[in-house]
Formats: sequence, C-alpha cells, structure tokens
Amino acid sequence: MDSLMKCKKSFDTSSLIPHLSYPPSDQKSVFSNQHKEKIKTAVNSYFISHISYLQQKMACRFTLIELLVVIAIIAILAAMLLPALNSARNRAKTITCHSQLKTIGSCLAFYVSDNAEWIYPCRKSTAGDSSYWTNFIGTYLKYIYDPGSDRFAFRAKGTVSGNENDQRKLFRCPMEIWKVPDVEVGSIYHRGQFGLQGCNYGANVWLGYTWTHATYTPRKLGSVKLSSSMAAHVCCRMNKNKTNSAEASIGHIDWETTSVKYLSAFHGSNTIPCLFVDGHVGTITRSSWTKDAVNKPLRVGTM
Repeated sequence: MDSLMKCKKSFDTSSLIPHLSYPPSDQKSVFSNQHKEKIKTAVNSYFISHISYLQQKMACRFTLIELLVVIAIIAILAAMLLPALNSARNRAKTITCHSQLKTIGSCLAFYVSDNAEWIYPCRKSTAGDSSYWTNFIGTYLKYIYDPGSDRFAFRAKGTVSGNENDQRKLFRCPMEIWKVPDVEVGSIYHRGQFGLQGCNYGANVWLGYTWTHATYTPRKLGSVKLSSSMAAHVCCRMNKNKTNSAEASIGHIDWETTSVKYLSAFHGSNTIPCLFVDGHVGTITRSSWTKDAVNKPLRVGTM
C-alpha cells in the first residue's frame, strides 16, 4: 500500500488524463481551481480502483495456515471413511462367498438327483492322480470335458491343454489372498486332475472320502437324518506353506484338531461360511469343528 501511495505522488497526470493536463506555463494564471479538483478526483479514483482490485485478488488466495487446515480436515475424513469402505468391501466379498457356496449346493442337489441319491465323495480314489469332487459337478457348470483323462478342465475358455488359468473362480473364496500359480502347459495335475486350482471349499469327509474308503464311506442322502445341520462344504484358507496350487488348495477337510487351522478366518472366527447338505448356506464357528457329541449333527448328520 505504501508503494502505491509513493507511486501516486510521482504519478504523471498528463499521461493519465491528457485533456485535463496542466496548461503551458504562460497560461497557468488562468488555470482554475475547478480543473485542479477534477484532476485530483480522477487520480484518486484511478488509485482507489486499482487498490481495491489488488485487495480483492489477495483476498481470494489461501494462506499457508488455511491450506494446512484444509489438508488436515481431508486427512481426518479419509481416516474415518476408509475403515467403513473396507468393511463394506469385505461384506460384499462375504456375500459372494455365500453365493458361490449356494451354487455348489445346487450342483450337489443335481448330482444327488442324477445318481440314485448318492452324495459325491471328496475324491474318486486315493490314487495320486485321482480327481476331486469338483470333477463330479463339472458337467453342471459347463466346464470343458477331457475324454482322454476322463476329467473336466476347469477353465473358462480355450483348449484343455491351454495355459490360461481358471477364470470362473467358483471354488475360490473372494477373500483368499494366496496367489494361484499359472497353469502349466500339458500338466494334468494343474489342468483339472484335482480340479482345485485354488479351491477354498473343503468337502466334509464324513460324506465320504472316496468311493471305497473303509472309514469315510460314501453316503446316500437318505442316510443323513439331519441334512439341514450337516456340513457339506466349508470355507477354508489355502495352505500358504505350499507352492503347488493343487497341494495348497483344500479339497476336503476332516475333524481332527489339526484341521481347525484351515478353517477360514477371513470372515471372522465365528462367521465361517458353510454349505449344508440340504442346500442352504449359513455360518459355523471354529469351536464347533470338533468330534464331540454336541456337534455330531454338524459332522455326521445324526444325533
């Protein structure tokens, strides 16, 4: 402001208002006070308008303190909203997990209806190249069938020997964080022999481990007295200590104490998604995964 006032004092009024400039020296005697007042008014008006413009321009700028305050407010709001967004995202993934189990439950019902009420076991046999339960329901999911291996190749497109991984992800919980390795060309172990490729939904061995297993024998639907209480598939986490996708996947789960660690903790220890034999999807707790009499209906479907 001081610099502007200094500029005002040294301002050449003749360049600003030529028609009001001072007359030549020989005519100063006739130069009236009225003309002087007009010049003074014009100069003041000029400076006042420019000073007002600069003040308005400066008023529109943020100071450093104001900018820091705005940044702090944004950071606080983000910190408040991000947990809510993460919670909503996890709830959406849990809903997807339940939906996938529901689809598997529909396939189970179709299989039982088409096979004289036999419930498919966890796997075909104990042989090293034996296929898992995913192959029993492959036809209902319209997966590609490989006549040479008598198995389904679990992929969404391409040939059986292609190098693309399964894109359907039906058997993989959305909450799983373990990365599934790429499928190896020509490897039936990865192509669909196990048919797992990142499977999280372990089958209950008490519905049958293999077709000829002595302890965990196959079951017919009629032998399950409490089908709404007996687990068919439960959401598990993959074995992170394994590097092979089939070995890390959970094709079946028993009721030994060591098996509890494979129950998924992604959804919470008391809200583990579970598909029951009657086709509905609910939740179970880690503490219920025991062999005691109280939890016998969950394990074997009888009291």
